[in-house]
Amino acid sequence: MRKSLLFALTLSCAGTFAQEHFAGINTSRRAGLLNASINPAELANMANDHEISIFNVSANVANNKISFGEIISGTDFEKLIFDGGDAANLRLDVEILGPGFGMKVDKWAFAITSAAKVKANLVDVDVVLGRALTEGGTNIVDQFSQINAQYNQRASATSWGEIGLSAAREIFDSEEHRFTGGVTFKLLFPGSYANMGADRFSGRVVNNTGENLQLTDASANINVAYSGSLAEGFTDSGNFTDFFAGGLNGFAADLGINYQWKDMDSKGYKLNA
Repeated sequence: MRKSLLFALTLSCAGTFAQEHFAGINTSRRAGLLNASINPAELANMANDHEISIFNVSANVANNKISFGEIISGTDFEKLIFDGGDAANLRLDVEILGPGFGMKVDKWAFAITSAAKVKANLVDVDVVLGRALTEGGTNIVDQFSQINAQYNQRASATSWGEIGLSAAREIFDSEEHRFTGGVTFKLLFPGSYANMGADRFSGRVVNNTGENLQLTDASANINVAYSGSLAEGFTDSGNFTDFFAGGLNGFAADLGINYQWKDMDSKGYKLNA
């Protein structure tokens, strides 16, 4: 009974853990700046006295349209997400770790890191409207296509940059056990934000010119809000430095404690938590 409960608990936690960024790094026994981005106490466990990070990317994507095989097939993303007849739903969570540097000095370790975050959501977006907005060609519809979405279509996106100043220290170390603690102070730089909603959208996408699509007889309750670099074009956020364009406008802190149960027969460990 106990083994069954433990197995069920492990499976239930696995789905939650899989949503974390850089989850795969925890399968490695090597500690570095990537580990410190998850738990700052890991900085004191760095494998080398000095470490440099150049560029790392992690992305979590959830949707109701696209399979993993289709993502790597090379087909345009816009065509896949707005394919079929069901409304499209998409969740995108991207973390980009930029240049960083870490060093160990005796029992202490220090680091300076940079990161950019992007989060975007599409909720119940009509596929005909989505294809018209993203592709825009007259081949989207032969003559006309009626849209009658009796729900609230929503799209939101936000991005920001972070600069982290980290410090960690060995607290206790014996032949069998080791404890470390760490903290990361973060400087937050808002990048851009947009939130768009169209409740009870109805209308007709018409192809009657042979050149451009037209939206006629349309009605909806529209809500649009945006700020930051989106005011000048969303593509500006594609540059890593533009994630910091909003200037310093916030602070945050991460605290962490790490425990290692050492393996007496090797230089590794039996448990790292």
